[in-house]
Amino acid sequence: MPDPFLYAQSVGATALASALCLAAGWWLLMVRARRHGKFGAIRGLAVITLVAGWAAGEITLAGGPSWPPHNALDRWVTIVIPTAVLLELIGAASRLPSVVVWLVRFGLVAVVPRILWHGSVYLTSADDAWPLWKTSMAYASCTFLGVGVWWLLGHLVRRAPGMSVPCALVATILSAGLTIMLAGYLRGGAAAIPLATALLVAAVGTRLTHRALKWRWAERRQEIAEGVPGAEALAVESEAVHALVGIGVVGLFGLLFIGHFFGRLGAGSAITLLLAPLACWGSELRCPPWPGRRQDESVPESGSLLAAAAESREDDPSMLPGRVPSDRPAWVIGLLRLVLVAIPLAIVVFLAKREFDRELAPLISSVEERPADFVATGNAGPGRTVTPGELVDE
Repeated sequence: MPDPFLYAQSVGATALASALCLAAGWWLLMVRARRHGKFGAIRGLAVITLVAGWAAGEITLAGGPSWPPHNALDRWVTIVIPTAVLLELIGAASRLPSVVVWLVRFGLVAVVPRILWHGSVYLTSADDAWPLWKTSMAYASCTFLGVGVWWLLGHLVRRAPGMSVPCALVATILSAGLTIMLAGYLRGGAAAIPLATALLVAAVGTRLTHRALKWRWAERRQEIAEGVPGAEALAVESEAVHALVGIGVVGLFGLLFIGHFFGRLGAGSAITLLLAPLACWGSELRCPPWPGRRQDESVPESGSLLAAAAESREDDPSMLPGRVPSDRPAWVIGLLRLVLVAIPLAIVVFLAKREFDRELAPLISSVEERPADFVATGNAGPGRTVTPGELVDE
């Protein structure tokens, strides 16, 4: 059965480990900035902060990874997430062309279904195995959705770096975990807690570190006004947020994949949860000017970026037509994105709770009343007596 105290311990361990890692990295970056006048490897710090917190929370929650992995969730913990982290760390330490980086990211998404399906009925030649055409269709569809969500969110982060997209991913991961729990897969849903907590702490810490480094060089306003440090600040923040978003998307994709193919999460709910963060693009639609500002005024969306960096973005040919004019405060754009994402999430969670009350809640109640008379079927195997905790935790 759900253990709120254990979940709280996992959240606390995740936050503590991320905060300690962030503090140490922040001190090193400040020393580097003082000596060399550089903003530093904020992207690498963000990734390390996330993985340190996630590992601490996962160990607290599940007692550490299982090797060799026995099921899809173990492979998600020991293979999928570490591979995504490793790719982002390599990207932070190297100067590979963006095309190469994106091809490697797409390749990771393409192999995730194969990793998670390993040894299951979806790939074996047993009598109850899926036919080849059905497996191929599911494989291609999942890969296309995962690649599309990662690319669109990454493009949005490069257009407008900030806290809104990582926070939207945090809300989506938590909603996905809750929905998977309500679908009957307790352990799979609980795995979302350390990932969401680590992602939130890393995003907030990255934002604070970025601002601290900018304040460190506030006296160099003449050089900043010329655009060089301002453009560097914009690029550094965008790369750090993009790395966090990439790991979050891979984690969300893997959790939903496991919840659908190895749990009772419906395809409609899984697809809606995966696509929900894309509602952040709604803030990029054209709208009337913000009251009190002239149409020609230009204020950076992130609220703290410099005017020179904002002008360089406006002249960027990669900017898509129809973006939101920069005449609204950053908090309005961020709040709008979170509201747009929260709408589909609330609907999915509400429907999952209603289905749980209708189908699983009576079953669990009957097991609690007559545990000795309950004979499990399905994954438990015929003729095996299970407890209520085993029913929802398998």
